Amino acid sequence: MLRTLEITATIALAEAPFHNLYFGHGFELSLDCFICERVGRTTFLTVGAERAVCTGDREHGGRHFAAARVAGFDVLSGEDRKTLHAVVQQWWAPFHDDKRKQSSKPIGPGWVRFELHYLCPEGERKNGRTSIQSNTGRPHSLTCEHCETVLARSEEVPTIVERP
Repeated sequence: MLRTLEITATIALAEAPFHNLYFGHGFELSLDCFICERVGRTTFLTVGAERAVCTGDREHGGRHFAAARVAGFDVLSGEDRKTLHAVVQQWWAPFHDDKRKQSSKPIGPGWVRFELHYLCPEGERKNGRTSIQSNTGRPHSLTCEHCETVLARSEEVPTIVERP
């Protein structure tokens, strides 16, 4: 069965020195993988890639390709916020995860993590990165790892919704 998931994440920009904060073109998503028959696997997705990568587990050979892809990716930037909207397509089939003793679900309480990149204007203009994740507390401040300036705040939990 082909599933389509819509993911939305919004950050409120801080009034800080310009750091050119932007969303990266890859993200991590928790999915049930019918290839290694494990539930809740961290799956790496990259915009433009034909398939994703599942972390798998050592007993099944570790990382492997997964039948998922980014079908849409758009970032809307305003004066005070940035909103990312991604569409993920995943092939899914029912299975039973023997290790966790539970059955797979077409969509579950999964999580998503988006990486954000920036360039610190202080000193040597160093690159930096931070992230937002759906299963962490809110509100959450995103700070520069070089000058400790607050760049943005994650006030809303990123949403994952299955599209019919």
